[in-house]
Amino acid sequence: MSNPFPVGLVPSYIKPVEETVSRNGNEMLVITFLSYEGLASIKYYLVDDKEFAPRKLKSLEKAFNIPFGSRKEGFTGKKGVVRTELDYFNGYKIAKVVGFAPYDPAVKYESRLPSSIDDKTPPPSANTDPRYSDIIPF
Repeated sequence: MSNPFPVGLVPSYIKPVEETVSRNGNEMLVITFLSYEGLASIKYYLVDDKEFAPRKLKSLEKAFNIPFGSRKEGFTGKKGVVRTELDYFNGYKIAKVVGFAPYDPAVKYESRLPSSIDDKTPPPSANTDPRYSDIIPF
Protein backbone atom coordinates (compact mmCIF):
# COMPACT_ATOMS: atom_id res chain seq x y z
CA MET A 1 0.00 0.00 0.00
CA SER A 2 1.28 3.47 -0.84
CA ASN A 3 1.63 6.34 1.57
CA PRO A 4 -1.51 8.43 2.20
CA PHE A 5 -1.84 11.54 0.03
CA PRO A 6 -1.65 14.77 2.08
CA VAL A 7 -4.59 17.08 2.73
CA GLY A 8 -4.15 20.69 1.61
CA LEU A 9 -2.30 22.16 -1.36
CA VAL A 10 0.03 19.50 -2.76
CA PRO A 11 2.45 20.18 -5.64
CA SER A 12 2.13 17.16 -7.93
CA TYR A 13 2.96 15.55 -11.26
CA ILE A 14 0.49 13.70 -13.47
CA LYS A 15 1.31 10.06 -14.13
CA PRO A 16 0.07 8.35 -17.34
CA VAL A 17 -3.70 8.78 -17.70
CA GLU A 18 -6.01 5.83 -18.29
CA GLU A 19 -9.18 6.02 -20.37
CA THR A 20 -11.82 3.59 -19.16
CA VAL A 21 -15.58 3.15 -18.65
CA SER A 22 -17.39 3.72 -15.36
CA ARG A 23 -19.69 1.13 -13.78
CA ASN A 24 -22.64 2.98 -15.31
CA GLY A 25 -21.14 2.84 -18.80
CA ASN A 26 -19.89 6.44 -19.00
CA GLU A 27 -16.48 7.22 -20.46
CA MET A 28 -14.01 8.48 -17.87
CA LEU A 29 -10.40 9.42 -17.35
CA VAL A 30 -8.49 8.02 -14.39
CA ILE A 31 -5.85 10.62 -13.55
CA THR A 32 -3.16 9.69 -11.04
CA PHE A 33 -1.29 12.51 -9.29
CA LEU A 34 2.11 11.85 -7.72
CA SER A 35 3.30 14.24 -5.01
CA TYR A 36 6.56 16.09 -5.81
CA GLU A 37 8.36 14.03 -3.20
CA GLY A 38 7.13 10.91 -5.00
CA LEU A 39 5.96 9.40 -1.71
CA ALA A 40 2.22 9.38 -2.30
CA SER A 41 -0.26 9.22 -5.14
CA ILE A 42 -3.98 9.84 -5.48
CA LYS A 43 -6.45 8.99 -8.24
CA TYR A 44 -8.98 11.42 -9.65
CA TYR A 45 -11.92 10.03 -11.63
CA LEU A 46 -13.21 12.42 -14.28
CA VAL A 47 -16.49 10.92 -15.52
CA ASP A 48 -17.74 12.34 -18.82
CA ASP A 49 -21.19 13.45 -17.71
CA LYS A 50 -21.52 16.22 -20.35
CA GLU A 51 -22.49 18.71 -17.62
CA PHE A 52 -19.63 19.03 -15.14
CA ALA A 53 -16.77 17.19 -16.89
CA PRO A 54 -15.92 19.99 -19.38
CA ARG A 55 -15.58 22.53 -16.56
CA LYS A 56 -13.46 20.16 -14.45
CA LEU A 57 -11.27 19.27 -17.43
CA LYS A 58 -10.74 22.94 -18.29
CA SER A 59 -9.74 23.67 -14.68
CA LEU A 60 -7.25 20.79 -14.75
CA GLU A 61 -5.81 21.83 -18.13
CA LYS A 62 -5.37 25.43 -16.99
CA ALA A 63 -3.74 24.54 -13.65
CA PHE A 64 -1.34 21.96 -15.11
CA ASN A 65 -0.61 23.90 -18.34
CA ILE A 66 -2.02 21.11 -20.52
CA PRO A 67 -2.75 22.08 -24.14
CA PHE A 68 -6.53 22.31 -24.61
CA GLY A 69 -8.03 19.20 -26.17
CA SER A 70 -4.89 17.07 -25.85
CA ARG A 71 -6.74 14.33 -23.92
CA LYS A 72 -4.54 11.87 -22.08
CA GLU A 73 -1.38 12.08 -24.21
CA GLY A 74 -0.60 15.67 -23.17
CA PHE A 75 -1.14 15.11 -19.43
CA THR A 76 1.79 12.89 -18.42
CA GLY A 77 4.53 14.65 -16.46
CA LYS A 78 2.74 17.99 -16.19
CA LYS A 79 3.23 19.90 -12.91
CA GLY A 80 0.59 21.69 -10.88
CA VAL A 81 -1.05 21.82 -7.47
CA VAL A 82 -3.75 19.43 -6.32
CA ARG A 83 -6.11 20.80 -3.66
CA THR A 84 -7.40 18.10 -1.35
CA GLU A 85 -9.74 18.04 1.64
CA LEU A 86 -10.28 15.56 4.44
CA ASP A 87 -12.85 12.88 3.70
CA TYR A 88 -13.82 9.49 5.10
CA PHE A 89 -13.94 6.13 3.37
CA ASN A 90 -14.86 2.93 5.25
CA GLY A 91 -14.08 4.68 8.53
CA TYR A 92 -10.61 5.88 7.47
CA LYS A 93 -9.49 9.46 7.02
CA ILE A 94 -8.41 10.08 3.44
CA ALA A 95 -7.62 12.97 1.11
CA LYS A 96 -10.18 13.81 -1.59
CA VAL A 97 -9.32 15.85 -4.70
CA VAL A 98 -11.45 19.00 -4.78
CA GLY A 99 -9.56 21.31 -7.12
CA PHE A 100 -6.41 22.36 -8.92
CA ALA A 101 -4.12 25.37 -9.12
CA PRO A 102 -1.06 26.36 -11.16
CA TYR A 103 2.29 25.71 -9.47
CA ASP A 104 4.18 28.79 -8.29
CA PRO A 105 7.73 28.13 -7.01
CA ALA A 106 7.55 31.28 -4.85
CA VAL A 107 4.68 29.86 -2.78
CA LYS A 108 5.24 27.59 0.22
CA TYR A 109 2.45 25.02 -0.03
CA GLU A 110 1.15 23.47 3.17
CA SER A 111 -0.42 20.09 3.67
CA ARG A 112 -0.85 17.45 6.37
CA LEU A 113 -1.39 13.72 6.41
CA PRO A 114 -5.08 12.82 6.91
CA SER A 115 -4.28 10.77 10.02
CA SER A 116 -2.66 13.79 11.71
CA ILE A 117 -5.85 15.89 11.54
CA ASP A 118 -7.76 15.83 14.82
CA ASP A 119 -11.26 16.06 13.43
CA LYS A 120 -14.06 15.93 15.98
CA THR A 121 -16.75 15.37 13.35
CA PRO A 122 -17.82 11.72 13.14
CA PRO A 123 -17.43 10.07 9.74
CA PRO A 124 -20.55 10.15 7.59
CA SER A 125 -22.42 6.92 7.03
CA ALA A 126 -21.96 5.12 3.71
CA ASN A 127 -24.16 6.36 0.90
CA THR A 128 -26.38 3.53 -0.34
CA ASP A 129 -28.53 5.60 -2.71
CA PRO A 130 -28.29 3.87 -6.15
CA ARG A 131 -28.67 7.21 -7.95
CA TYR A 132 -25.10 8.02 -6.87
CA SER A 133 -23.47 4.69 -7.66
CA ASP A 134 -21.24 6.31 -10.31
CA ILE A 135 -19.73 8.81 -7.87
CA ILE A 136 -16.39 7.55 -6.61
CA PRO A 137 -15.58 8.77 -3.07
CA PHE A 138 -11.85 9.42 -3.54
